[in-house]
Amino acid sequence: MIGCLTASCAALHACTTTRRDAARDAVDQHKAPISISDLAWLAGVWDPADETTNAIEVWASPDRGSMRGFSITPNADSFRFYELLSIESINGTLTYLASPRGRVPATHFPLTEHSSSHAVFENLQHDFPQRIIYHREGDLLHARIEGIVNNQARTAEWIWKKR
Repeated sequence: MIGCLTASCAALHACTTTRRDAARDAVDQHKAPISISDLAWLAGVWDPADETTNAIEVWASPDRGSMRGFSITPNADSFRFYELLSIESINGTLTYLASPRGRVPATHFPLTEHSSSHAVFENLQHDFPQRIIYHREGDLLHARIEGIVNNQARTAEWIWKKR
């Protein structure tokens, strides 16, 4: 009888441990580090999709652990504004680097949220913006910047269509 009880307890423990390990593995897979290739959905030439967006954004496909891009806002005969962009791993965290008008050093925005079509980069110590959000829906790319300026929430949004 004790032998049967011991065997039953051992089987129950093995079954419970296997389920617990499987659940832990599923959680670990969900928390797996994001790779630059997981942001490949950003790659492309993005043209204004509506009358409120006048900037063009371009992202190269992931290559050698990073993505490079730029944004330009054209005037009639030149560029009113340009920004050099990149996403790369810094200390194990994918980080968005923004260089308005090519300014050095770039401002760093570590990735704080992501899914297969959504990414949020955040730097709460930066004046503005403090959050950069990208979201892809089919051939449309939505971008939004957010922050607090003079104790007031401030945002700007763009919608691009893939060329």
